[in-house]
Amino acid sequence: MLKTCVLQWPYAKRPKTGDDYDSMDETEKAWHQSVKPSWTSDGTFVYAMPGNARTMQERVMVNLKGSLVSEGKDIRFAKFVKFDDHAPRTLVEQRGHTSIEIVDGLPYAHIPDTSTNGGAPFSFADFANLVDTSTAAGAHEQRVWQLASILFDDCIVDIPASLPEEERGDLEGRLRKDKLSRFWKTLVEPAAATHVADAKSPEEKALAQLTQNDVWEACGALLDGKDFRLATMLAQLPGNEKSREEVALQIVSWRDLNVLSEVSEPVRALYELLSGNTCVCQGKTSAGNEDRASTFAIAKRFGLDWRRAFGLRLWYGIVPDASLVSAVEQFNDDILDEIEEVVPVPWFVEQGKDMGWTDPDAQERGDLLWGLLKIHAARFSKEVDADLPALLSPATTSGHPLNARLSFQLAHLLHARGIAFFSDTYTSDNGAVEEEGDETMDAITLSYASQLANASEDWTTAIWALLHLSRPRARETAVMDLLCHHAPDIDIDEAPLPSSTFAILTKDLQIPESWVFRAKALHAHSTAEFTAEVHHLLHAHAYDTAHEVFCRTVAPRCVIERDTDTLRELLGGFDGVEDVDGWNLGGAVYCDYVHLLDLLCAASSDHGAAQERNRIVRRLGRVLPAMVEGRSPGLEERVAVTEIAKVVSRVVADADKVRAKASVRMMCPLGKEESKANVW
Repeated sequence: MLKTCVLQWPYAKRPKTGDDYDSMDETEKAWHQSVKPSWTSDGTFVYAMPGNARTMQERVMVNLKGSLVSEGKDIRFAKFVKFDDHAPRTLVEQRGHTSIEIVDGLPYAHIPDTSTNGGAPFSFADFANLVDTSTAAGAHEQRVWQLASILFDDCIVDIPASLPEEERGDLEGRLRKDKLSRFWKTLVEPAAATHVADAKSPEEKALAQLTQNDVWEACGALLDGKDFRLATMLAQLPGNEKSREEVALQIVSWRDLNVLSEVSEPVRALYELLSGNTCVCQGKTSAGNEDRASTFAIAKRFGLDWRRAFGLRLWYGIVPDASLVSAVEQFNDDILDEIEEVVPVPWFVEQGKDMGWTDPDAQERGDLLWGLLKIHAARFSKEVDADLPALLSPATTSGHPLNARLSFQLAHLLHARGIAFFSDTYTSDNGAVEEEGDETMDAITLSYASQLANASEDWTTAIWALLHLSRPRARETAVMDLLCHHAPDIDIDEAPLPSSTFAILTKDLQIPESWVFRAKALHAHSTAEFTAEVHHLLHAHAYDTAHEVFCRTVAPRCVIERDTDTLRELLGGFDGVEDVDGWNLGGAVYCDYVHLLDLLCAASSDHGAAQERNRIVRRLGRVLPAMVEGRSPGLEERVAVTEIAKVVSRVVADADKVRAKASVRMMCPLGKEESKANVW
């Protein structure tokens, strides 16, 4: 006999009194009465503030219109700021060179090494041509890509194939230096032209011309000023070691003879450049008042920016045969020794441009152009230390900590060239090594993916960015989080279009279909659409979880509502699946139940159906008690077991009646005709 299920409370009964609340202090009561800050599915921040409180001012987050006004507090809404350049054409170019491969069962995005696979190498120059230069930020970004092309693009097309291998390296260095010289001249021309126009003497005008490497015009300015001797000397720039030594000795002689005070500062600066000194002009302070000469830094004295200060090193501070690395070393050493006061700062700091937030370390950040020069020099010189996390931080590259797009692009493109490596070891709290990864690049990647996710229309691009994460577990977790967040936006059809979100995820981005269905299942669970949840879990091959949801919620409801069609459909999803946890006390029971209902509709003369029906009844009679004994089934499960038990009992009762009728017929034999007329 089946045991009768007794209706029970689903939770322990407790008296609902206010004793706990009354014992709280005012702070705890205020906390319980407050509206807790929360995030909506579209990234909106919801919080409560007094009506007279200020709105968010830092422009990291911006308040939206339409606050809910109440007597005590206002419910306000805010979102992270969006940037117009979060997905420009340069990103499309980078995606074209990015390969997504399945590594250890997980998708991984990277730019392959074209030297081994024979593919078309990317060029930083192509990125420079795609930049929108209508803004100051765009103009600066184009210069960044142009400099990256000079420093890191392949020069093989400019090197004759017949050149011996041992000479190719030297020629490549000279080619890069020549390209940098032409680029730097274009970079400093506007500032130098202004300086020329404002110069107060022919010598200062000549110096201004030299800051843009225009020796011809510098000599012309001196000729106009009737300084023929100095013009003749400038014509020999940059000079060789011997000529530099002779000029340096001349300067020392002037100092010893106390005649420096009679030489103007622009002339002194020109002679220092002729001697190869591009930083500090040493004066003389120990002589009498009339013989004293000031000591000054050339860049600061004549109002040069850091670009023109570096140009002096590139054109006049190193000998012609030296590489551009020597110029970077020289400028870097002068900065570290604090003898050069004009240091590289980002363009937005230099111009005082408001980038949308107050940077407490603005003066400590370096210009991205200088950062690229240091990255290049660090490959060949131990004297230059390229602090990659600082050089490629979003606050340095874009001026805002939430705008990580340019940092992301540069980090991964440089990494693809084997230039910037960020190898770190991730450790657990107990110090054990967990995974090898690129911590700096991963932090930049997560920042950029968050930026894209905040722009809801680009969330699939955010997933593409997350596929660059170096650690497999972090990559899977981050992608799954974003898929779950945007699960309502994924339409799953039997034949999805190539442009559909599902096709973009599974075909273009190589996201496993099981990840998408797991995300859809989680969303269905959050909206109490349990039938859809089971469907998605089955497609995700999460059979144990699907079986648990099926037995806990869906199947009991189908039994109660007599929805056998849904039961059949869902049970069909388990066909051919083996070793499902708890199947004998779950799915198997509902399979037998549906089969039993089908057999009840069979003809009474079908002997095979009757035998199968009897076997199912005996099997259900054994397992139904076990479904409630020793377990904690929910209310719907207990009701469903009761409903199944009723069907089984009815079948047993009907069978007993049939057997009773058969016994009566055997005990009371009648004639053939009478029997036909009087049987029951």
